[in-house]
Amino acid sequence: MPQKNKFLVSDWVKENGKRLRLELKEKLIQHPGEAGSAREVVLREFIQKNIPQKFGVDTGFVFDSKGDTSKQTDLIVYDKEVCPSFSAVGDKKFFPCEAVVAAAEIKSNILNKSSLRSAFNNLRSIKSLDRSASQNAIDMLRGEHIDNISNHLHQVFTIIFVINRSIPTWEVSKALFEENYDNARHLWPNMIFNLDHYLITYACERGHCPNPMDALSIANFDEQDPDRILLTFLSMIVKAIVVTRTSSPNYHQLFESSTPLIRKEIEFKNPPITNPIPDHLLKRPKGYD
Repeated sequence: MPQKNKFLVSDWVKENGKRLRLELKEKLIQHPGEAGSAREVVLREFIQKNIPQKFGVDTGFVFDSKGDTSKQTDLIVYDKEVCPSFSAVGDKKFFPCEAVVAAAEIKSNILNKSSLRSAFNNLRSIKSLDRSASQNAIDMLRGEHIDNISNHLHQVFTIIFVINRSIPTWEVSKALFEENYDNARHLWPNMIFNLDHYLITYACERGHCPNPMDALSIANFDEQDPDRILLTFLSMIVKAIVVTRTSSPNYHQLFESSTPLIRKEIEFKNPPITNPIPDHLLKRPKGYD
């Protein structure tokens, strides 16, 4: 009996880890003297290529139904099927938080804790937005009310991506511990990744996991095969993006003006029509006029 051909994703991952890492590094090296924006484009294209196509990748600001807005963010992943984007002067883009599933700060280098704190602040400005839209946001696929305070599947997945040099892993971990000590769990970043060097996330009862709500400790992956670290990073991102709940924004609320138009009416008291008046108009409450 002839042997059947098999395609196993696990085999593909093992065979393509080095290729993915080298291709990414080569593209990043092509922009050594340029502003960070060129490298940000490379990373956005890399993420876009490796996630389901229903998601878009861009840069800009995230806002909630109250109008609260995040700081500008280098990389935003959003559900294209439910997410409108709004362009403003200067090509700035704004995305409703209900449809955003992940966000990342991209740093060429992390040479001190202040650089890390700046990235933490930017990501926290997204995590602190009200994805519940004042308890009105619903994931229509599952009928769930969005609750980004207590449910990790309803929280935007946040990442710090370091391209080149970084302070030692233990210093990064200590800075993450200090950041988390001062903030509620739903505001904690999910991962810090340094290409070729380390991945920092959390550990829970089942092993390593990027879920702050179940975190028991900070988990470091360093001094290991950089191909495997990159693939672990990609695996965590894809899993998070796919399971993070989204909700279509309330378009009525989004486009509602604070200064309504002044309405003038011409009543149909003696309408020049021959067809009957609908019952619901005949039965309207007295005193309507």
